[in-house]
Amino acid sequence: MRPRKYNPTPHMKINLLAVVLLACSAMAEAKTADPAPAPHPGVAGSLPAASRKSLEDKQARAHLFADPEYFQWGGSVIRDEQGTYHMFYARWRRDNPRGMYGWQRVSEIARATADRPEGPYHHQEVVLKGFGKPQPDRWDAVDAHNPCITMMMDPVSKKQRYYLYFVATRDDNNMKDDWWDHAINQRVGVAVADSLEGPWKRHPEPVITPPTGALHHFLVNPGVCQLPDGRFLMVLKGRAPGAGRHKVGPQAQGWALADRPEGPFIGQDSLLIPPSIPAEDPCVWIQDSWIFAAFKDWHGKISGKPGISFIRGKLQTDDTISWNIPKKALISGRMITWDDGRVSKLKHLERPFILLDDEGRPSHLFAAASTHGPYVNGAKTPRDPGAPLVPLQNLPFNLCLPLSGENNTKGEDLSSFIRLAKRDQTESLDVALTTYTKGKVSVTLHGALHIAEKSYYDELNRRFGEHDSLLFEGVGDAEG
Repeated sequence: MRPRKYNPTPHMKINLLAVVLLACSAMAEAKTADPAPAPHPGVAGSLPAASRKSLEDKQARAHLFADPEYFQWGGSVIRDEQGTYHMFYARWRRDNPRGMYGWQRVSEIARATADRPEGPYHHQEVVLKGFGKPQPDRWDAVDAHNPCITMMMDPVSKKQRYYLYFVATRDDNNMKDDWWDHAINQRVGVAVADSLEGPWKRHPEPVITPPTGALHHFLVNPGVCQLPDGRFLMVLKGRAPGAGRHKVGPQAQGWALADRPEGPFIGQDSLLIPPSIPAEDPCVWIQDSWIFAAFKDWHGKISGKPGISFIRGKLQTDDTISWNIPKKALISGRMITWDDGRVSKLKHLERPFILLDDEGRPSHLFAAASTHGPYVNGAKTPRDPGAPLVPLQNLPFNLCLPLSGENNTKGEDLSSFIRLAKRDQTESLDVALTTYTKGKVSVTLHGALHIAEKSYYDELNRRFGEHDSLLFEGVGDAEG
């Protein structure tokens, strides 16, 4: 049986749906909750089957943001004060001469918007890109890739500002071949703005420089958040020391601290996970005083199943973080489950990003994904003009998966369908949606209120229309 969730969007096909009307007086009896257990970000839910067509035609639909003319990668999402969701994502043209490998040369960071976290998203503008020609004086002369968007307080002005972290590189001709020349010089930078629509001002230097702490060589794929003590935490990928001509060791997932969001970030001596665990590209967030990092779990060495898995820890008084792998560390396997019971296997599920709701709880997992190999017909060196492009079905896309089922972290009574929530300076009632599943049959119970705003009932009616059957209990006149 699947436990209850407070996510307002249903994600499973409902064969039987019951609406339970509860009076507010039912909440009058006070209950004493047990101490909250260590939290879990949740597990990925199913998607509407209507979006499955995007796997083939690469048109943008809810939960799948795709473009038939572009490779897409690494979406990072934030909501503005008006309720609009902004996705910052990497993209590069399908017809570039290197195909998928073109991410290292011609990737650019774009912005798309949607009215709901799952979309559908619509492209708005290109935010950052390379400079189009060699500029030896710029660390970020070539491309802009793998963004991480966050809003944090500037410790000097005390203003909330938007910080867009990204990866860029340049070619110093200091390695064995052109591919490694660009790879080894990758660094992390940041652009800052007071609005998600810009203008964005790039910081002139990388925010972190190798070697630092346990990380060497290149530094890429950042995730950033602000700690409760006001400092700034970055998780990222680098390399461990190695042997041979260039002494490049295995991939290493590390972390760094800074007093300002623009850095400098100082790498720490410990790693998030041992280099022997094949995982990469962590994102980071704070949840109920715990620090979380989610990874691409290559072979399931973290959770037991390939996909997206997580670790968690707490900051100690000596500035170390005691990281641990929970027993249930899986967020999503390498697949999409549809609400008609079908499953689509994924070739890639990478570069995770966790979106938090108003209460700071994980609500959605965003990740770069593909159902077929995106490197088909690509090459690290330019192909001849007229060479075949990557097949349309092989193009990667940005995937949005709702999270549910494990993220009850407050020791709440799972039998209550309504809770009082405090957000900023307001109070509101959260109404639960509970899905129980056995085999192919699912029953969803909606908690409901007798008195609420019109928009609340409009949303209920919209959801009811998506289901097969509706059973309800209520109070009405003799005519029903």
